Amino acid sequence: MEGEPMRRRGFLMNSAVLLLLIPLLLLIATYEDASSMIITSQSENVQIERTFRLTSYLEEDFKNILALSTKRAIALSVDYVTSERPLDNASAALEQLITYGHYPYIGGTSSKWTSREEFFMKNNTIKDWLMNMKWELERQGYTMKPSPDEIVRNMKLTVAPLDSFHIVINASIPTIVIEDSSGLVVYNSSIPQNGSVYVVIPIEGIEDPLFPYLTSGRASRIISACKFAYPSITPPYIRLDGYGQSNIKTFSGQLYNVPRGGTIFYSDKYIAGENVLGYITRQQPSETPNAPYIFNTTLGGRKVSPVSVFNPGDIGVMTFDSISEDGGTSTHWCEKKLEYRANMTLPSTTPLNSLVLLELTPTSVPFGSAVHDGTAASIRIYKRSDTSCNIAPYWIEYWGDDKILIWLNTTDTREYTVYYSTSDQNMEWSGNIAIFPVHNQSVTLTAGEEKSEIISNIPWSSFFVRYSIKGEESTKDFDGGVEVAFNSSKCILVVKSISTTVFSRMDTENVQIPIYLSATNISDLGAHWTTNKAAITITDVYGNQVPFWIEYWNSEGALIWVKANLTDDTSLLERFLKFIYGIMPPFIQEWMDFMFGWLSDTYYNVFLICPSNEQPVRGDGNKVFEFFDDFNGNSLDTNEWNYKTVNGGSYSVSNGVLKLQGNNDKNADVWIWTKKTFPSSYVIGMRAYLKNQPFFMWYIDSYGDAWIEHVVGKTGHLRTFNIADGSLSSYQEKGGKYKKGEWSRLELYIDSGDFYTYQTTSQFKGMWGSPVSEYTWYNSEADEPIGLGQIYKGPSRYDFIYVRKYLDISEMEQNSIFVSLQKRVQFIDDNPGHRDHGGDKLAILQEWSTNLDNYNGAWYMNTPQRYEVIVEKGSRTLDLTFTHTPNLAGSRESTASVQVGQATGFRLFATIDNDQGNDAYFDWIVAASYPYETYTTSQIRTTPSESIPSVGGYSTARVYDIQPFIDCIQAQKYFGVEGAPSFFERLEGGDTTNQNYYERIAAKMQRTVYGTARYPIGLISFILPKDLPPNLNFLVRKQPAADYIYLNYRDYSSNDPNSKKVFGISTNGGVSSLLLDENFYLTPEIARKVFGVQGASDLLQG
Repeated sequence: MEGEPMRRRGFLMNSAVLLLLIPLLLLIATYEDASSMIITSQSENVQIERTFRLTSYLEEDFKNILALSTKRAIALSVDYVTSERPLDNASAALEQLITYGHYPYIGGTSSKWTSREEFFMKNNTIKDWLMNMKWELERQGYTMKPSPDEIVRNMKLTVAPLDSFHIVINASIPTIVIEDSSGLVVYNSSIPQNGSVYVVIPIEGIEDPLFPYLTSGRASRIISACKFAYPSITPPYIRLDGYGQSNIKTFSGQLYNVPRGGTIFYSDKYIAGENVLGYITRQQPSETPNAPYIFNTTLGGRKVSPVSVFNPGDIGVMTFDSISEDGGTSTHWCEKKLEYRANMTLPSTTPLNSLVLLELTPTSVPFGSAVHDGTAASIRIYKRSDTSCNIAPYWIEYWGDDKILIWLNTTDTREYTVYYSTSDQNMEWSGNIAIFPVHNQSVTLTAGEEKSEIISNIPWSSFFVRYSIKGEESTKDFDGGVEVAFNSSKCILVVKSISTTVFSRMDTENVQIPIYLSATNISDLGAHWTTNKAAITITDVYGNQVPFWIEYWNSEGALIWVKANLTDDTSLLERFLKFIYGIMPPFIQEWMDFMFGWLSDTYYNVFLICPSNEQPVRGDGNKVFEFFDDFNGNSLDTNEWNYKTVNGGSYSVSNGVLKLQGNNDKNADVWIWTKKTFPSSYVIGMRAYLKNQPFFMWYIDSYGDAWIEHVVGKTGHLRTFNIADGSLSSYQEKGGKYKKGEWSRLELYIDSGDFYTYQTTSQFKGMWGSPVSEYTWYNSEADEPIGLGQIYKGPSRYDFIYVRKYLDISEMEQNSIFVSLQKRVQFIDDNPGHRDHGGDKLAILQEWSTNLDNYNGAWYMNTPQRYEVIVEKGSRTLDLTFTHTPNLAGSRESTASVQVGQATGFRLFATIDNDQGNDAYFDWIVAASYPYETYTTSQIRTTPSESIPSVGGYSTARVYDIQPFIDCIQAQKYFGVEGAPSFFERLEGGDTTNQNYYERIAAKMQRTVYGTARYPIGLISFILPKDLPPNLNFLVRKQPAADYIYLNYRDYSSNDPNSKKVFGISTNGGVSSLLLDENFYLTPEIARKVFGVQGASDLLQG
């Protein structure tokens, strides 16, 4: 029976139609078979085998539900956009729909869309899958932990473009545990067991949501890829290069292999014809033709006959770099001392004005045979031109027999000519290292312990550093490399202090201290917060994590209670500041000078409050106060409280509030008191809603007698009360007036027989003014409880209550300053056999003390070694990569992640740590922003080598067969190009707000799914104005025919002066030949996306 479930599953999971129609419960049905195989096993070996199979089933089902839910989420999203409005964030929408089946932006539009969400997504989400799995397992006697809600909260899910015609879902589920009824674990793993799953979904066959949106439903188009889907890889034309002569620069016509009037004739050899527009021949004509001609045709540098590549009737375009009436022109050659040259073309997706790395195999490129010495070669790279000589900005990092590494700043072109010599060593040059924004040569760092010297500030959040380094000795400890320093968080440094004379008789250890943050403080701190919760950490002057409890945190301010020691040692503050900064910055020193002016003769502590990467929390009052209760629960905690009710009095706890309710007489009706006792001096704090006649108790002695303040009307009265029988004494003393009938903040100071009370209905900022009541000169008592009660009506309500050590917080000073915490990460290497720092071969260290990663290599440091450091900033981490001999076979790397907040202010240092005189010598250090593009031999195009010619010759010329492009635009096909709106942006109405994010995440996904291959994510199709329906004729204008521009009349209503006609489609260059659509225009920018730089230059008119 084991084969049957597998066959059934395979059928269901591979049928796209059934996936969209069959409820998800059918996917789960196979769990009964899978689980029973495991449950009924009696043999341990069989158990392991069956568990492995269950693991496979779960992973496969996870992929299937991801695919199913994604298809349904896409269908719902397209339906919504074509009917209502664009999405605000396509990625977020799909992720929420896949996970929960609901996205408020869609479902909240109307009840119709709430129903549509349910129709598309019910029983087809990750949460549904987990709930069904849990139900199915429970039905068979198994339990699954944790709950589906917790699993989806912790699940990692990213939905992103993979390329122009595919989206990708990357997901993983944290550990799931499945147990049988005896507690035996039958599954304990994440899904998948290692890493994460990638599910790729094609979008061909889906309606393009941009068309209905831009045309108000009057046009639609189905996404379907052109045969030449990615023009940067395979352009939608055939281009032959050659030489020729013409008195017309560019013209078009139909291609035919017999000489016909009004057409372009192609053949192996020249045959004269009447009224022929032009000739294209493999062989050079023996006589001068009677029309423009091109001969010696090559395709990709290989000589070919046009007969083998062109089809009769196709549209062709002939173009000449120079025109002449009487023969040829002299060949343009920029470097007379370099005897060879070859053209080099980068992919059309190559970013302009950017640094790119060419990783080339010498035997596979024409100029690989150039004379070289390891870091220089007899080459010069020029921007490709037949009229001018502009050298390209480039620098050779490495040139060996195994690999060539050339850095190139693309500036404004992707077309280059490489001149080179195979014999002249005098022309060797490494290029211009100044193409890197950060560059330094010949740095020497003398040996020292944990010694660093600044190289440069780094202006980017993600960047790379490359360098070459060597030491003097191979037998001594070295530990040299680079260091990256950065400010990890913007924190607020708070100093709380109190005079030693005021505090002389009090306890200085584990004292409760309030810290008030203003609204400006909260905004500048930038910590994530919700009401009364914040994502923060607090550290004291000793570097310890401080327990805290947030009384309130909102847009108007925050009050935080901490528990810490107070000290009178002012040197601790200075040491602490030097610790977090490494050095003492001038602005901190000025603040310190001011601080030390009044920190003498005080007890103080310093608190560093920083944003954290965790979820917002309120903290733990139980770890802060001597006693604490916030009444979170459904009943009074009788482990902490005693209670008594008489005369119909009552108490209750709900929604985090304690209520004490009395009756209508003037006797005590309900009171509670703590089981814990307290010393003679302490402070009771609470947030309370006082009503009718509440009372507060302290000094409850062993006979049950207590001091209370009884509030009658608005006035407090001191009297005694017995908790055993509820008896009350007469008023002993009259106090002040309280505010009742609204929430207020109170503290009761009990100070060795003196009693003071304070109240405010305003935001409590940790400071008191005048007391409400003062009762002095009473006997001091110790080790006795406190309590609350109600004598008449009510109810009085209490949000929280605490007891803290006695400290007059109104006598405290608070001063603060914002600081940035500095962290340092070292990237060092060492000679073998000198292990320290926990391992220092290719080591990543933090603050020299924490070894994040290392690799036990065998190379020595007395010869130059190349390295690359990559610092990539994530949302909460810095991802670090440290590579030895990057881009070469046998390279090794160490990796690590460092938890950070908002990392800023990066600085680069040369660094060393040895006391053996083993100095470090850097040949060069360069840095620039990351990521950068790397192009290998297979990704660039080069032409065969040319030798420097003798004087004379013909014009270089090209002929294009553009029929493939015409076929695709007539069939309404799409191209994948860079810079056009992706499918996700089309769901967003063509908005480019999220474009950078989509491009970054797609590049990351492609590295995993495709390896080194790179594809664009943008989509473009073209509009033929002649095919527009009558109700869209108003769109006909001089705008590029790209769909996302031409249909967008709102933003592009007028003519575009940069729009140009396209040879072979809307212009023929003045000759007599057919045109497809005279209103078809492209801008150079759009044309380069499809035709490439050279193609756009040749095929656009003017």
